[in-house]
Amino acid sequence: KKSIELTIYVLSATDQQDTAPLPPPLQPVVTQLKNVFSYAGYKLLDTLIIRGADSEQTSTRGILPAFTVATALTFYSFRGTFHVRSSDQNEPILRLDQMNFAVQVPVMTAGIQFQYTDVAIATDVEIPRGQQVVIGKATVRENALILVMSAKVLD
Repeated sequence: KKSIELTIYVLSATDQQDTAPLPPPLQPVVTQLKNVFSYAGYKLLDTLIIRGADSEQTSTRGILPAFTVATALTFYSFRGTFHVRSSDQNEPILRLDQMNFAVQVPVMTAGIQFQYTDVAIATDVEIPRGQQVVIGKATVRENALILVMSAKVLD
């Protein structure tokens, strides 16, 4: 079975300008996002690296840096089934079936109180080798969570 290394970039988009530089591989993607969405700032919250095998399900869960309520934790979970196929040019493509990226996000309700809201992006997606693919955007009040993925098929 072929091994796959999936890199997931979890971005936040806000109305506030962010001066922190983005990693060079993400700059072209964010330039495209700025042409589509009206958010002023984009920030890399976390980079997840997951390794799995062809035709196997993989999953991970953890805690993201806060992006809606500074003092509250943001929990995430990812799962999907990896399938390797070949393009017309014989290049390997990762097909990610039943991909689900779910986040429990704290949202302010009143004063300093908050409650958790579930936010998710779920889809089947193909990721050609060497390309970064914007998987989806989920809105959390005035913010957004954006998933960008790239994949390597390891021989």
